[in-house]
Amino acid sequence: MFKKNNLDLDPLMKEAFERKLKVYTDFNPYFEKNLNYEVTTIEQVQFYHKKLKHSWVLGDFLKDRKQSAGFKKKVIKDLLKFWEKEFLKQIEYEQSRMLAKTTKINRKKIKKIRFTFAYIAVIISALGMVITRKVSFFETIPYLAKYFTSLYQMMDIPLYHNLVISIIYLTVILILYKMILKNYFETLLNMGANAESFISKEFKKIKHSFQTQQKKLRTHLLKSRRNSYKKQYKITNLFDPNTIINKLENYSKNVETRYVKFRRTYFWLLLLHLLLIVGIIGITGYIGYQYTTLYI
Repeated sequence: MFKKNNLDLDPLMKEAFERKLKVYTDFNPYFEKNLNYEVTTIEQVQFYHKKLKHSWVLGDFLKDRKQSAGFKKKVIKDLLKFWEKEFLKQIEYEQSRMLAKTTKINRKKIKKIRFTFAYIAVIISALGMVITRKVSFFETIPYLAKYFTSLYQMMDIPLYHNLVISIIYLTVILILYKMILKNYFETLLNMGANAESFISKEFKKIKHSFQTQQKKLRTHLLKSRRNSYKKQYKITNLFDPNTIINKLENYSKNVETRYVKFRRTYFWLLLLHLLLIVGIIGITGYIGYQYTTLYI
């Protein structure tokens, strides 16, 4: 086609040669329309095609009588395909970059809050309420009466009475804390899954809108082959993916920020959860030990 060391090659031809492309343009009407104010219509875009001897301004090429209608159609097809490839490449990059911020929430192992111990604590707490209130009914139950009588005597000592009351309060706090913590953790996990789903759906919409725009642009360019067709396609009328991408960028940053804040407090949330459990077990164990020492 042409030699690699040919110094007469214009920049577009050089780029096409080096990248071994059939068609090339350094202007992407979908992503660069707000960056290049010199190009206001699609007809002003400069491009190069390997079947041409030099780069052309698209509008001039379409109106050139020396070029056949069939060849113009082929160039239009190749140019649109080039833009599509570049567009999808950029979109895939943006999508993977944003998903990387949100899907890591799903990849991290976030502790599941289970209520197994809470149920045990409720039983201990209920027993503590019975003991502190000294329900006489339990003193009439065969085989258990002597144990409850001893426990009631133990509750006459202020220290043990207060410790049992502490168990009851700690149990209530533990259950409420578990409910809040469980809801918080599940919200975070759902946030990651929902963010991933939302971003994927929005990028599908971008691709669909792009395909619709490509069809409109193709129709316009095919009509532009006729010298009688004077209408030009303004760049500003093209579908702009940056509007949606910028919104998704802010959305993904917000999700990432919330996740970072969560990771900073994750240890302390679980530590408090552990301390509540240890407190209930410790006090219960101490009372049990004292009971067996004093009354059994």
